[in-house]
Amino acid sequence: MGLILGESLLISLCGGALGLALTFPMVQGFAKALPTFFPVINVAPLTIALALGAALVAGVAAALLPATRVVRTPIVAGLRTVG
Repeated sequence: MGLILGESLLISLCGGALGLALTFPMVQGFAKALPTFFPVINVAPLTIALALGAALVAGVAAALLPATRVVRTPIVAGLRTVG
């Protein structure tokens, strides 16, 4: 169960971090391209925390069903089946 949960969290947090890393250049691009529409645009620390929290929740939600299935499957049955 720990492996499935860990893998899901790692993938979701990497995706969230990549999305956050791309947010900063996009915000600067909007600020330069449309200064009249977005005179003061920035990414607040609360926004960063909420985005990482959402990625964490998405990773846990994605891992719940497979992890509970693995926990309920007997070891012999898991070794016997492929896929």
